[in-house]
Amino acid sequence: MDDKPAAERQRGALGRLLLAALRFVVAALLCADMAGCAVVDYQQRRWIFQPTDDIWVPGQVAAQGMHDVWIDFVSTHPEQLGEAVRLHGLWLPQPDEEAP
Repeated sequence: MDDKPAAERQRGALGRLLLAALRFVVAALLCADMAGCAVVDYQQRRWIFQPTDDIWVPGQVAAQGMHDVWIDFVSTHPEQLGEAVRLHGLWLPQPDEEAP
């Protein structure tokens, strides 16, 4: 027979139940956090650096005086390894030839 009083056994059971509930809440919060990070990682690829034919007026204003340049190189990306590709850029000539 157990020599602990019923109240002490009940407190021990309640403590174990609270600890299990706390572990569950922490695990649920961690899962929600990881899911949120996964969503942001996925969405940022859709929101950032997506080429389009639309003209963004502030970008067009900022690019005044710049010249289109194309840089040819061989890709090192695994999906295009060894392929000749072109990188588009904008060049803003400077009056000082020593300017970076």
